[in-house]
Amino acid sequence: MDYINQNQAANGGMPPQNNMSLAIVATVLSVLCCGIQSIVTLPLGIIAIVKANSVTNMFFSGQEFQANEAAKNAKTFSIISLCITGVSLIISIIIGFIVGFSNIMEIMNQN
Repeated sequence: MDYINQNQAANGGMPPQNNMSLAIVATVLSVLCCGIQSIVTLPLGIIAIVKANSVTNMFFSGQEFQANEAAKNAKTFSIISLCITGVSLIISIIIGFIVGFSNIMEIMNQN
């Protein structure tokens, strides 16, 4: 039994979860919520997609440790991208409410 077959047998023959869907969601949300945070979050999402894409190939070439690390890195980059996008979205909503409320108050004071 060669190394690749031993590796697959030890892990039940299944590669680790590659977190590709999470990476794609993080990248798409980064693009849709365009703003200054996209300078940071878009590259993180792209890195996450590249890492997630390499998981299966690494696993089946006998690099189980590297495949697990790539899967973990893809998840980490995706979560960081989602958190930055979420925080910037919340800040934008708060600023929108403050500006909108101040405009309403200004209109009411004119009457």
